Amino acid sequence: MNQIFRYVSFILILWATSDQTLRAIEVEQPLPPEVIEAKIRFQSLPEYSEIWGAGGKDTSLKEMVLGKYSDEFTGAINQSEQLLRVDLIYGWTETWALGATIPWEQKKQSTSLTFNGINKTAELQSVEKNVASDSQAGLGDVALWMRYNLSSSYRWLWTLTPKLVFPTGVTGKARGFKPVAIGDGQMDIGLKLQSQWYPPQSEGVLQIASVEGLNQLKGERENLAGEKVSYQPGNSFDMRYGWILEVENFMLGAEFSWFIQAPDALGSESGSTRRLYQWNFELGYGNLTQLEREPLTVPFQVRFGVLRPFMGENVPKISQYYLSGDVYF
Repeated sequence: MNQIFRYVSFILILWATSDQTLRAIEVEQPLPPEVIEAKIRFQSLPEYSEIWGAGGKDTSLKEMVLGKYSDEFTGAINQSEQLLRVDLIYGWTETWALGATIPWEQKKQSTSLTFNGINKTAELQSVEKNVASDSQAGLGDVALWMRYNLSSSYRWLWTLTPKLVFPTGVTGKARGFKPVAIGDGQMDIGLKLQSQWYPPQSEGVLQIASVEGLNQLKGERENLAGEKVSYQPGNSFDMRYGWILEVENFMLGAEFSWFIQAPDALGSESGSTRRLYQWNFELGYGNLTQLEREPLTVPFQVRFGVLRPFMGENVPKISQYYLSGDVYF
């Protein structure tokens, strides 16, 4: 069964959002030297206008986007996102692997705002212009990382993965706390620790647990009034636990995740803490179970998944869907 998961991935359809919380149930296995694994994933966040706000209460996306200007306008703001992410992983040695994550993102925003007051100042005119309907698509922020196998056996694997995220996403103009632009505009440094194991007396169920932290360095962007100010995204922490069951050519997986991000700062303005609790369910099909009986020219697995949030704060509350696949070269 360990051999099965070694060959579970090359074309996986993924990343999404500028948010680190969106990804498939990740299985990590040592790669033989000079073997390349590719993962590709496509993920869709349908159009939404409502979110979980402060204290987990229902609120409008307009309040998050406009911030302190929210009371100046009536109407709605809607956003949607699609993501195509490619992960390329190269087996460098028996214990080290090198990887790159390349996301292609599309973000859309539609607004129907009406000014509430009588005297629309130049500042409010800039705000209204800077949150107008928009659509952007392009290369997101590319990440480079290294995965080190701390300890492994037939029944378990521990890995440590440091990574750097580069500000390659430059499509669109980043303004405010939740812009339509592709990319955050500054370097990020992350570290992930993951463990996966087969419980005693169970060869068919793989359990996975991971913790990951991301430190987003200080950069610059415009506020909604069009002024260029400093921008500091809050550090984030992501914890996950899941399991995967394979029977013949089918797989079934489930994962629980908890994500928290400290408030970001835009000049003198401070954002809000973001929290998200969600389930991830996957159903997959492939020929990987045959690897225990015979070599395969193209071992593969495709998965359909649903990310279903059930509690959060200052995050979308709508479910997301993805299609992913894994293959080896």
